[in-house]
Amino acid sequence: GNFLTSTAFSGGVTAGFSGFASCTSTKHVHQFDDTYDRTGVDMLNSTVPDFNLSNAIPSTSTAFKVIAQNQYLSPAVKLNIGRNDYLYNVDAGYISLKNFTTNSNLNTSAGMAALPTYTRANIGSFAFNMPIDALTAKDWWGNADVRAGLHPTQTGCVHNSDKATLLGVADGNMYQPVIPPAFGVDGPGVDGWSSSTTPVTASGVRHNGALTIQVIRADTPYTVIEASVAGLPEYGWRVNAGNYGTYVLAEYTTFWHQKNKFCYGDAGWVKGPPADPSSSTPHAILAATTDPKIGDLSGASGTVASKTRTVSGNIATTTVTYSSGLTSSIVRTENADKSVTYLLTDVLGNPIRIDIASPNSFNGLYGASNTGFNSDFSINSSSNGPGGRRVSWHELFR
Repeated sequence: GNFLTSTAFSGGVTAGFSGFASCTSTKHVHQFDDTYDRTGVDMLNSTVPDFNLSNAIPSTSTAFKVIAQNQYLSPAVKLNIGRNDYLYNVDAGYISLKNFTTNSNLNTSAGMAALPTYTRANIGSFAFNMPIDALTAKDWWGNADVRAGLHPTQTGCVHNSDKATLLGVADGNMYQPVIPPAFGVDGPGVDGWSSSTTPVTASGVRHNGALTIQVIRADTPYTVIEASVAGLPEYGWRVNAGNYGTYVLAEYTTFWHQKNKFCYGDAGWVKGPPADPSSSTPHAILAATTDPKIGDLSGASGTVASKTRTVSGNIATTTVTYSSGLTSSIVRTENADKSVTYLLTDVLGNPIRIDIASPNSFNGLYGASNTGFNSDFSINSSSNGPGGRRVSWHELFR
């Protein structure tokens, strides 16, 4: 099998699965959204080639099925799978992961038989995406449980499960699983692993609650499928620990690496943490790759492509066009009493009105002559709520 969740840049790795000590992560990208200006990942044709499913399944004729786990904790994420009309910049053809393999009978013969069987030759599409407000805490499920749309936790808690490395002191036992708190409780879950448990006896949602997409052999029997949380199919399904090395071909985990440093089982963890203002150095994307790009995640909108200014009577309008195609604007109106009103509209359409008594007091925006922008000026929302600046919605692993 190939375990595709990783922190070391080492390319595709074939794991022997001689016990879970050998099942380690192989690729990790921090703040993928900021780094590559993308809102999701195409697991068939990513700008980070190590994420491509071909690393785990080299043959285009190998048959497989796809299931997911921990969906309840990341309700904002959507999946585009098995379609021939996928377009990286069009929000169409996606299914919410809330509705993907969350039926109650997946661990039955009929349930497994109903799962589509794919090969890399015929799957068509295999990409996940999330909206630009995925880190916003709101009622995503419509059940009054307000939480972030992507599960917050920490890198080491998602992928560590190596006794040889951790000397038994912090053995994750199936990747540090956590028993979720009761419905509606804001606080942390309870660790379902310890130095005395084994992969088979550890319990709770694996990978510390990170959203996990599991690619399994097409002949996986229903008898090895188990619920992530018994009796709660909205948490999804997975191959049980005893058969993990036999039937799991690949896993992708995604989560919000929140700056508060809390793992899911730590005191202080909350399901709707504050926004994270950090960012990453942008990297160029590879040509012809098709990771989803639907909307603007960082608020930066790319580089400034052009600026235009028009004057009509007492109204001057300056429009900035960014490399992403988005625009922002400033409308300056000189009123009859000599006061000045500025209407600033950011790339998301959010207006900000500024009224000042003297036009000279705002010269810092236009320069002393009021004839144009300072060269470094751009308009972006600074709020942390919906429509505002939001960065780093996830940590992506392969």
